[in-house]
Amino acid sequence: MGIKEISRDENTGEVIQKISPTNGNDVKYEIADGRGLCGWKRSRPGSLFHTRGGGFPHERPVQEGEREPSSASSSVGNALGGYKAFKTKDLCLRFKCFDTEDKNN
Repeated sequence: MGIKEISRDENTGEVIQKISPTNGNDVKYEIADGRGLCGWKRSRPGSLFHTRGGGFPHERPVQEGEREPSSASSSVGNALGGYKAFKTKDLCLRFKCFDTEDKNN
């Protein structure tokens, strides 16, 4: 999946991102706690990502107390701004793309 920072308000901390599903049609997200350093890894099918401070996707294992996005998680498509302008003030989010139409087995 692609995550691109569109804008950042340094005064409010709000970040607007464009989220692009790949190999699926529904991106779900969970708010993560942001502990630990995150290393850069390239996007690949089935990868879990979080963004620290917005815009820069990093992949890391789920930390204790965090939840991996599931089919029950919040959908980016239903969030304020949706896929084209996803808005958040959270510093660390985890994303996962789901293929609900079963097109990419």
